[in-house]
This record gives sequence, structure tokens and C-alpha cells, in this order.
Amino acid sequence: MSQNQYPGVDARLVSSVRSKSQRLIGRYGIRPEDLDDLHQEWIVRVIQTPEYANRDHPRFTTYIGRIIDRLLIAEIRRRESEKRSYALEAYSLDDYLDQSEAEQTRQELVCEEDYLSAFGNRFTDLRETVANRQDVAAFLAELPSDLRSLALFLRDNPIEHYSHVVGISRATAFRRLQKLRQAACAFFSEKT
Repeated sequence: MSQNQYPGVDARLVSSVRSKSQRLIGRYGIRPEDLDDLHQEWIVRVIQTPEYANRDHPRFTTYIGRIIDRLLIAEIRRRESEKRSYALEAYSLDDYLDQSEAEQTRQELVCEEDYLSAFGNRFTDLRETVANRQDVAAFLAELPSDLRSLALFLRDNPIEHYSHVVGISRATAFRRLQKLRQAACAFFSEKT
């Protein structure tokens, strides 16, 4: 804690500055060593205000407290504005790599075939799409009516919604879903 003496300065002002500045230690990058400079700056600013000239006023301590609170908030805002914003900056990793090494790394990371096989988002030609639709239509035609209605419903809705709409328990809905999966596995395993 600062042991500086301020002769000629009102003791209420000094104690108020010291007590309020203690809140900043460990926050906003303020260390105990920084307090002496902060105390002197705040005391000089308060002395320059017209409220300080009227020290005999009954509300002098209140005025000083408000002024110091404003100085405290201003210091916090100043320190917050000094923080660096990383969100606005973008860096390329290629700057850190040799150009040939960067090109090789890029090729290793983004191999189109690997990406498409991993994520399944590959373009299918029209004949394959038509064949898939015909297989699905044949599969749906082969299903019993309750499983067919479940399969058609599940195109757009979750299974929990099906149990609510049909009025059956979730366990029954999941048993029907299991039957639908088994039928699909049996049907499409014959196709391959």
C-alpha cells in the first residue's frame, strides 16, 4: 500500500482515493506498484475541481466520492480500450511455411476424394440418382402399411414427433423404427 504523504491535501480525499484504488489491484493490469502514480493523478484531478474548493460543505465527502468513482470508471475504460482486439485480424499460415511446403501441406489436407468419401457429399450422376429413387420406391412398396407410413413420416419429422402424432408410446415407436431398419438392411443388402 502506498505510504506517500500528501501535505496540504484533505485527509478525506487521500483516504477515499486509496480505498477506491485498492479495487483495481489485480484487475485490468494494475499492480500494487502502479498505485502511487494513480493516487497522485487522481488527487491532482480532484484538487482541480470546483468541489474541492468548498471543503467545509457537509456533502464534501459525497462529492469527492462521486468524482473518484468517475475517475475509477474512466481508468477502467481506458485500460479496456488498450486491450488488443484479435477478432479483426486474420493471418495466413502460408506466411510461416516455405511456399513448396505450404503447397504440399495444402494438397495433403484437402484431397477431394478423401473429403468426399469421408463426408459423403459427392456428386452423383443422374442415372445413379434415378436408380436410387427406384430402389427406394420399390422398398416402400414392399413394406407393410404401418412401416410405410412410418418411413414416409420420418422423411420430414423426428421419431418422437411420430409417437406423439400417432398416439403411441415412444418405446413402441422405436420398436417400429427397429423393424423398419431391419427391413431396409435386408432389402438393400440384396441389391449390393
